[in-house]
Amino acid sequence: MTQLGFYVDVAKCTGCKTCQVACKDKNGLPVGINFRRVAEYAGGQWKQLEPGVWQQDVFAYYTSISCNHCADPACVTVCPTGAHAKRKEDGLVLIDSAQCIGCKRCAKACPYGAPQYNPATQKMMKCDGCVDRLAQGQNPTCVDACPQRAIEFGDIEQLRRKYGKGAAIAPLPDPRRTRPSLVIKAPRNARPVGATREERGGAVRFNLALPSPASEVALVGDFNGWDDEATPMVRRGSDGTWSARVPLPPGRHVYAFVVDGKRWLIDPLAPQVPDAGFGPTNAVIVEGAR
Repeated sequence: MTQLGFYVDVAKCTGCKTCQVACKDKNGLPVGINFRRVAEYAGGQWKQLEPGVWQQDVFAYYTSISCNHCADPACVTVCPTGAHAKRKEDGLVLIDSAQCIGCKRCAKACPYGAPQYNPATQKMMKCDGCVDRLAQGQNPTCVDACPQRAIEFGDIEQLRRKYGKGAAIAPLPDPRRTRPSLVIKAPRNARPVGATREERGGAVRFNLALPSPASEVALVGDFNGWDDEATPMVRRGSDGTWSARVPLPPGRHVYAFVVDGKRWLIDPLAPQVPDAGFGPTNAVIVEGAR
């Protein structure tokens, strides 16, 4: 069986999000739902060596990510109705909306956050590799839209022979979990899997995109006493994204989100941690200053 997959040259990606917008437009997605997303990973700091002399090791890179049509898809494993399935002819993971009951188990299981809930239809949605375009001999929309030609799509084994097998890069999860059909060309300053939104020796910006409107969102974790001293998040624009910047000491920290004081949300781009007594949690690693 041929397994189709994506190659992303992170060294070329400028974070313009043209792929994300093109995908959203092609699929007519509502606010808060994006099949393809661009994650920013930044870090480093300025350090004063002596009066008037500074040194910096600031860096940033962007990773375009969508459904990776994994060899061991977690969404297929947990789906109670069989709505998620891999196509035999090309390995694409598709959702049969007629069978989907909108239980969201797939969203909780997928470490890449690919399946997303559409409250209007009460069904799950995700990238299908643009099966309609593939049937016409065309590339997925994101591939043709990228102005840097940083995304390719095809037989994953051919892509691996051409570019290697790398798929482990922060802020993505460990590829051993689901064996994604993905090849990543890492940039010079790439960081290993296991850290997210790292900014060494300083503050970390947490972002959360919500599929539906909310009145109040807070960030809680081991760094602010959990719900005793929640850090309010601020709405950024009208796209449903909330943000908070928190100074963190070096080390591993556990956190979660609270929406309207009712539920805990897992960050799809963060390593997940077993229930820490506060509901679903995530991990972030902050490196110490050099």
